[in-house]
Amino acid sequence: MAYRSANAAVQAELDRLSELATPDVLAEMKGAGVEIDEMMFRKIGNKHHSITAIAKRWNAPHTTSQSLLFAATTVLWDRLCSDLFLWEAFAGEMSRGIELIQQGQRREAVSSWLSAWERLQAHAVDTGIRDISVLDVQVPQNMLKEDLFSWVQDVEMELTNQVDEDADVADTLLHYTESFMETFPKSATPILLNMKSAKAIALFVLGRADEADAIYESITKEYAEDAWTFIDWGDEYSPQYRRNPSLVNPEKAKSIYERGLETATQDEDILRERLALLS
Repeated sequence: MAYRSANAAVQAELDRLSELATPDVLAEMKGAGVEIDEMMFRKIGNKHHSITAIAKRWNAPHTTSQSLLFAATTVLWDRLCSDLFLWEAFAGEMSRGIELIQQGQRREAVSSWLSAWERLQAHAVDTGIRDISVLDVQVPQNMLKEDLFSWVQDVEMELTNQVDEDADVADTLLHYTESFMETFPKSATPILLNMKSAKAIALFVLGRADEADAIYESITKEYAEDAWTFIDWGDEYSPQYRRNPSLVNPEKAKSIYERGLETATQDEDILRERLALLS
């Protein structure tokens, strides 16, 4: 089943209806005041992508058992729409990841989140949605523990944190950031900037410094006043802050920090502190 309920009445209906043939489940729906066929159900499923949302939309008499409608919708989804994206399945993996983070099982959490990401990415590609905020609007009310805009950045931050502890995660971070920017290129500038910076981190860890430098060059051209772009970039070559020991280059770190001092409009003191550490 795509869904198991903590509600005893719903679960009883799920158990009962799952034993019936699909025409008989549709007949139960008809008896409850909802006349629908397999083709129409799939069309509705492909529009809403949520068992809860579909179950709530049936135009049935107010005396109709809501447990029956929800259970029948669940059974029909499993049989007719199991290949479609389902918000409940995505929400389950998102929530599982959050719970694992809270339990300190961070690797397992990322595994759950990346599985959820693959579902979301495929759905976005299928629907042609290119902005994560647009997809946020389509999420059924109270379905997710946090909005998608925040969650995709949580995934990136957790992967970036894990890269600092285990270089083997760099390939995963690189793939995630690239897939996000390819799937949602019309998302807000701040989130794309974060993904670009995280991609550069992955490239530095993998020893692909030229590619990482090119990313930071492009960012600094757009945000020359942002000291932290230069700080983060220079740190990758600093003996004190580097992620990849093979890339340590104090002179290059110094050059980057000094470039930042020429254009930054705040946090210049931190750039000076970084330079002092190199002397």
